[in-house]
Amino acid sequence: NADFDLLDLTGRSEAIKKGVSYMGIFMYLIGKMESALATCQTKCTDCNAASIKEWDEAVALYTGSLEGADGSGHGFLPYALADKRCADFNTCGKKRNNDVGTSAINLEIFDLFRKGQLDIHNGVCSPARDHKERIVNLMTVPLIQGTLKYAYITERQESTDKEKGEGAVFAASILPMVHACNSN
Repeated sequence: NADFDLLDLTGRSEAIKKGVSYMGIFMYLIGKMESALATCQTKCTDCNAASIKEWDEAVALYTGSLEGADGSGHGFLPYALADKRCADFNTCGKKRNNDVGTSAINLEIFDLFRKGQLDIHNGVCSPARDHKERIVNLMTVPLIQGTLKYAYITERQESTDKEKGEGAVFAASILPMVHACNSN
């Protein structure tokens, strides 16, 4: 457990902002996708409007309103995080070999969002669940990258409380997943 009393106000502020964006919203948008899938009616092409609405709300929570129609804005939600981390880890673009542009993660996630929406619209609910699982897996990549980045900064460089707060949240966001893979 992180002791946030050891951080100054800037560090605590970063921990709160990042925690809300990358932990709270992360879980809420997964819930929106789950809700869409729970109400998806198989083999029904015109009766899944409520499911599509839930799915679209998940997309909105992933992206935020500051990205703009073309994704070139500068938001604060998971979409923006993926673009920030692709610059750090040289994983931007379709080939995952650039340090500028849209992250390969966002390109793939949006392809899966579109496929999931179409599947739900067409009443093909099982493949939509597969898309949701892949989206969740891809959404964890920037969290892992953030953990690695801030672990390096706080261990190898002079770090501020801001960076320590960010690092603590990134670590807290992935440690349950690591534990689920291997509790040792």
